[in-house]
Amino acid sequence: MEEQEQEAQKPKAKGRKRGPKPRPKAELRRHPITCRVTDAELAEIDDRRPKTITRGEWLRTAALLRAPARVPAVNQEAWGHAGRIAGGLTTLAKAAAEGRTVGVDPDAIEELRLALAEVRRLMKGGK
Repeated sequence: MEEQEQEAQKPKAKGRKRGPKPRPKAELRRHPITCRVTDAELAEIDDRRPKTITRGEWLRTAALLRAPARVPAVNQEAWGHAGRIAGGLTTLAKAAAEGRTVGVDPDAIEELRLALAEVRRLMKGGK
């Protein structure tokens, strides 16, 4: 009983604990835009956009001339493998930074991460 009273007396934490930091008011997306498309147009939109982003995100970036680069079909499988390697490097870098690894050079991990980022950029057809 006494523990419950102590818990009730503790001040409650204010603000968000999880999730991304809220955007400033000027960056909030408050204005929905709707348009109708045919079945063929919808199929073309879905064919062109990367499956990792929503239709709305893709249309917004395309309309604002910032369309995301697509990974060519020939590179799709390699792109997935490179993503898993990048995730492993991030995990290894965090462990090294926290001192949970022995003999791992954080600078070497960063060089590998940058080299992998360059390979992934080239997979998209970057120059």
